[in-house]
Amino acid sequence: MMPPMSVAVGEDDTVRSRGRAGRAGSWAAGLLLVSASCLPPLDATYQGTDSFGAGGTTSDSAGSLDELSGSEGTSSGSTGMDVTETSVASQTGTGDLDNVELHPSLVVLAGATFVMGSPTTETDRGSDEVEHMAQVSPFEMCETEVTQAHWEAVMGANPSDCDYGCGPDHPVQNVSWEDIVEFMNRLTDAVNAQRGDTLTPCYEGTVGGAWTWNRTCTGFRLPTEAEWEYAARADAITAYTFGDNPTALRDYAWYSDNSGDTAHAVREKFPNGFGLYDMHGNVWEWVYDWYEIYPTELTPNYEGPTRGDDRGLRGGSFVSGTGDLRSAVRGWRPPGERTGGDGFRCARGSTPI
Repeated sequence: MMPPMSVAVGEDDTVRSRGRAGRAGSWAAGLLLVSASCLPPLDATYQGTDSFGAGGTTSDSAGSLDELSGSEGTSSGSTGMDVTETSVASQTGTGDLDNVELHPSLVVLAGATFVMGSPTTETDRGSDEVEHMAQVSPFEMCETEVTQAHWEAVMGANPSDCDYGCGPDHPVQNVSWEDIVEFMNRLTDAVNAQRGDTLTPCYEGTVGGAWTWNRTCTGFRLPTEAEWEYAARADAITAYTFGDNPTALRDYAWYSDNSGDTAHAVREKFPNGFGLYDMHGNVWEWVYDWYEIYPTELTPNYEGPTRGDDRGLRGGSFVSGTGDLRSAVRGWRPPGERTGGDGFRCARGSTPI
């Protein structure tokens, strides 16, 4: 269900959040890199686009990045980046992507029971970040956000809004939650065809309709919100993966202070302790869960409510302030919306590959 008192983040890309006014490494032992890279070959020929796909409709009131300092309480799409709904964008690139390795580079994470949310003393804390114990099983997370070249190699088109950064190694953006679950199924099929694997798709449904997740799947999927926060924290209990002092963000993240109001190529900043890049900033990352206020008691591997109005986003973006890059910060948006500040990364259950 739509949470009460939902507000829009004014200083970034109108991802809604709660409770904040105005708004706005080393590798851990035992981790394993699986297969090739999330990135395409660096010499891949590529051409992005600067328009939305055919059939998409943009918000009439959407503005430029200069207008992203709107006040709390505006609705999603009323300021900031263009928002589209309806069909998957159809613009095409001209690159030769036949040689792109489609299998993402995944980091195997052990899983754990950890404290999810933020303490009441944390600066810029939102009221929806109530601390609680969360448990995640072993799983695999892509070391980078999915790139535009990777998306185009799978889907045949690049939907990214080039006003906010285009390039083969830039994170794909301007994609909705619904677009992404379709991508995950297609990626699973494409990897099977390219490598002779027998991975099974994770999602069943139709764009604009209901989607279900087959929990026994072996293919690619979105992380749950608990998986995402566990991966972002990398065992840290501080506001950021590296500590509580936001001045170090320049080494780990693209955000309002250093991005130039555009997304940047992945893997240009330090990774966190799990070897994951851009968990703070660059683009907001969709997660699987419907958004809701955390229940008082959570079951192990909690995956959110079974229905709702909005899906979750995590991590902040290239126009976010330091408060919205904290590991515990939560955003949400309707699953059919797209903006130039929203992207994602792949996950899958931890099974032999």
